[in-house]
Amino acid sequence: MQRPDDIFASLQTFAGGNTRGSTVHEAAIFAVLSYFFDRCDIFERPSEVVAP
Repeated sequence: MQRPDDIFASLQTFAGGNTRGSTVHEAAIFAVLSYFFDRCDIFERPSEVVAP
């Protein structure tokens, strides 16, 4: 099982390539990842798990 930090680093590489770019490039990668984390319901807890 991968650690959450490793998974996030893999997502960063997927979204922005293998090279580290400028600060603007890094910000763009975070913007793309933020968008998908916000829009994708796979990251939300199921309703039966969420406490009222």
